[in-house]
Amino acid sequence: MANTPNLRDVIREETKKCMEDPIYFMRKYVKIQHPNRGTIPFDLFPFQEDAMQHFHDDRFLLILKSRQLGITTLVAAYSLWLSIFNSDKSILIISIKQEVSKEIVTKVRFANEHLPSWLKVKETTNNHMSLRFENGSQVAATSSSRDAGRSKALSLLIIDEAAFIDEAEDIWTSCFNTLSTGGRAIVLSTPNGVGNWFHKMWVNAEKKKNDFKTLKLPWQLHPERNQHWRDEQTKQLGVKGANQECDCDFLSSGTNVIDLMILKEYEENPEMVRDRIEAYRGEEWWIFKQPEEGHSYITCLPTGEFVLTNKGIKPVETISYEDKLIDKEGNETDIEDIKVREYDGKIYEITPSNTFRTTKFTDEHPILVSQNSKLNRMYKKNDVNYKFNQRYWEHDFKFIDAKNVKVGDWICYPNRYVIPNVFYDSIWGIPYVDKTRYDFYIKETPLFKTDFWWFVGIWLAEGWVYKDKKGNISIHTCHNSNEVDIINKLKIIVKSLFDRELIISTPRNNTIYCEFNSKQIGQFLEKYFGKYAGGKYIDECIKYIHDDKKKELVRGYIEGDGCILENKRKTKSATITSISLRLLEDIQDILFSVGCVSSLNLSKRPGKIIIKNKIYNTKQKYKLNIHNYSYGVLFNCEKKSKTQRTSDCYLSNDLKYIYLRVKKIKESEYNGLVHNFTTKSGTFLCENITTHNCADPARGDGLDYSAAHIIDVDTLEQVAEYHGQLSMKDFGNELVAMSTRYNDALLIVEYNGLGPAVLQQIIDREYKNTFYSSLDLKVIEVHRQLTNRFNAEDKKLKPGFSTTISTRPVIISKLEAYFRERAVTIHSSRLIEELKTFIWENGKAQAAENYNDDLVMAFAIGLWVRDTALRLRSDGILLSKTMLDKIHVNQNNDKTPIYRAGQTSNGRDSWQMKTGGKPGDVTSLTWLLR
Repeated sequence: MANTPNLRDVIREETKKCMEDPIYFMRKYVKIQHPNRGTIPFDLFPFQEDAMQHFHDDRFLLILKSRQLGITTLVAAYSLWLSIFNSDKSILIISIKQEVSKEIVTKVRFANEHLPSWLKVKETTNNHMSLRFENGSQVAATSSSRDAGRSKALSLLIIDEAAFIDEAEDIWTSCFNTLSTGGRAIVLSTPNGVGNWFHKMWVNAEKKKNDFKTLKLPWQLHPERNQHWRDEQTKQLGVKGANQECDCDFLSSGTNVIDLMILKEYEENPEMVRDRIEAYRGEEWWIFKQPEEGHSYITCLPTGEFVLTNKGIKPVETISYEDKLIDKEGNETDIEDIKVREYDGKIYEITPSNTFRTTKFTDEHPILVSQNSKLNRMYKKNDVNYKFNQRYWEHDFKFIDAKNVKVGDWICYPNRYVIPNVFYDSIWGIPYVDKTRYDFYIKETPLFKTDFWWFVGIWLAEGWVYKDKKGNISIHTCHNSNEVDIINKLKIIVKSLFDRELIISTPRNNTIYCEFNSKQIGQFLEKYFGKYAGGKYIDECIKYIHDDKKKELVRGYIEGDGCILENKRKTKSATITSISLRLLEDIQDILFSVGCVSSLNLSKRPGKIIIKNKIYNTKQKYKLNIHNYSYGVLFNCEKKSKTQRTSDCYLSNDLKYIYLRVKKIKESEYNGLVHNFTTKSGTFLCENITTHNCADPARGDGLDYSAAHIIDVDTLEQVAEYHGQLSMKDFGNELVAMSTRYNDALLIVEYNGLGPAVLQQIIDREYKNTFYSSLDLKVIEVHRQLTNRFNAEDKKLKPGFSTTISTRPVIISKLEAYFRERAVTIHSSRLIEELKTFIWENGKAQAAENYNDDLVMAFAIGLWVRDTALRLRSDGILLSKTMLDKIHVNQNNDKTPIYRAGQTSNGRDSWQMKTGGKPGDVTSLTWLLR
């Protein structure tokens, strides 16, 4: 009689089999919930076993699947197997919605609950979003967000329905580093068109450009499905929906503007997409067909606030390529491109704390902000940067769209003026011919003396410059009669530095006036500090003088027009007032550069006062507050407070950066021109906000390209195409040259973006056939418009085509209709590739993320103009011909037309008319058609 197996041995053997073979484990012990059959064993189909093998063998796996194949259940079962038979495994499941992610965890929990007791591992956490086991392994779920999975050491990452997750690329980027120690990834999805992250990774995987392996699972693999089932899916979901859910076909799924199957037809038709017959300027111009005599062609292309420059803050509309902007590190950066375009939409005016400087941005302009800042405490006694138990901020700065910035976010920009770099001789200068004149020439420059900068501060607060009719210049200040110390110090400085005698008036109404003559000092003050109370400022170059001289300038201003306060605890602070907002902003810049934090506020609104029965208007006044810590830094005295940090503004320890909270955001509608700059470093500064190039590759927006098409009006054939990067001037020249080559083609330039600069070059070249239109496209001119300036102004026309929120849908609709009817002939593979990634997103037709639509928009504009403006023009010509044919001579009841198309003589075309008896007596009637 055979021995009965020991139960413990059986369990040990079964456990070993399950551990070594996940398929065995699932077939024998995993239970699942079937929608019709209830709880049943997980009896894997052959294609599921094959997929399971890929799970086990491939570190990075992409699965393109049909719906209802049980792959999500398979993933859940595999996650359970990996968790209970291995210690310290961390599995993260990410899906488009939290509910979907939660459903996968529910499948894991259900399978675990139905395991035999001897297979189970004790749970320490069991809820809807996570399952943690006593062996340290866990299965967790989360919804798709850009930082999902960040800072988690993952053993297995599962991304479900990745093609439908907008943030998929960011998620993969944030998670990839956490997988670097051997973690694995399974990314699965039904298709959702082309151009998204899942499709891009799939294409690159097939080309072996990344480490992913691919697995395709169409509906036919399921043994219980047949054509009848597939036909039912079409009835339920529609053709497009069924293609997406069942066929694993990128081309037949998605939300593309142009049906991808139509584009596939174009690609497979040898008469359509084909090699160019000529290329020049490298591969930028593609020529598919040479110009033909008698054919008409059209050419088309897509095309204040303040920024900080090396010459100070300047309005955006005055910026040129000669200027240098300042980048996020505080360094000068060259301008590589300037764009001006029409904008119709929301703008966001952002106001940081402690300042009046605000900046307006379009909704998607990238701003450097931290939205996850944390206030921590420093407990390390030996840390040189922080005192024990001192609080400090920890930030996470990223570039985000202006529309997503919130009140309370932090912004950071460089403390631009912290490093002195001005040569004093360059700002002093001696532009005088007659240096023997005593009132002209000061022999030794006073700029190296701190007393001189104290004098400048006093003059900014209390002084002015007077110039008489003969050109003599005198410098004046006025003081309260009890300010004897200031007057005596002025007297000494004027004598010692300028070798002048200070003229002091007799006190009148408690006021003393001081003056001395010096054309050199007077011109220096007006050049670098302005004049009159409301027009004073501090020139950009002055902000780079050495710290001791900056401090002395501010001290002088405080003595002249400021107030020093002392509270009960003997803590001192200072307040400065002025009607010149710019002056106080410049002083604030200087204070930041020497390590002082200040806050700028409105002190008094404009109003009226009565003095001796007379009414006087008062101007708006501003106040700059310098708190205790900064007061100590400024006056080199004891600092009562422990830190310069305030709740809304502080400086970095090395003084290189300024941190400010966003105090206010105002949203409004705007219609007009907007400006953008592309810098070499990729970033630039507005007044006090760091921003990014709008279309810089570091942001993921792709490169900006210029694009153009040449289209045969008569045959609707694409005969040439341009796609490349040129300066605006060079691009304008290229367009004129190519349009001239193609029978003086009608040149249509999109006004947006780089359009105005390109158009200016075309106008300067006096090209004779440029498209003019009104902003709403209700009025158009298409015949020798450049020479028809009077009509253009009369009809309020401007050169070019304006793409706005109202005109864009019109041209997109025309594009879709032409392709739907297969009415256009396309030869360019570049255009076809752009069309594949031209999608509907949030109700707007646009390029998918990380792709371009320059060629698409250019072609759409060309088709619209061809089908509307040029059709109207041809209709007008036909009407004119018809009218001329109906003109009769009334004498002798002669019904013969004066002009008839067939009535021609040798040497004359159909639009010439005989006017005399001699053979050469003819005149042209074509002017009637204009």
